[in-house]
Amino acid sequence: MIAAIPVVGLGALLLVAAVELAMSRRLWAAKPSCWPVIATTALVTVWADPLFGLLAGVVAETVRAAWVRGNRVGSELMKQPITGYHKDKENHWVAQLACGHNQHVRHSPPWVNRPWVTSAVGRESMLELELDCRKCEEGALPDDQP
Repeated sequence: MIAAIPVVGLGALLLVAAVELAMSRRLWAAKPSCWPVIATTALVTVWADPLFGLLAGVVAETVRAAWVRGNRVGSELMKQPITGYHKDKENHWVAQLACGHNQHVRHSPPWVNRPWVTSAVGRESMLELELDCRKCEEGALPDDQP
């Protein structure tokens, strides 16, 4: 499939993506583990060829993702404290985490047992509770906060 894309077209797409990344805050908001992938892709694209840059980026991201998954096993790297709460459109409680991500905190027995979510006192008592943040593990940008 990649062979069907002209190298000039692929180069133009990568150039547009690079300019968009540089002009937005996403480059600076990226997790530090993503920086080597961005740099590798950019350098190989500029020095060699857009196709090789794309392939180098895919390989670098695969290595980075495996490294992040390997480091999180049994570690506290992705735990983030709750800093506040809000309700979503369906009236479910959502925890706002220190990392800028949101995470639903539902009380849905018997599957999820969080009775503290149902009262203001209970939610207040769980501020600073650390939750695993899957979005941090994926290197996602911060969520919009209400």
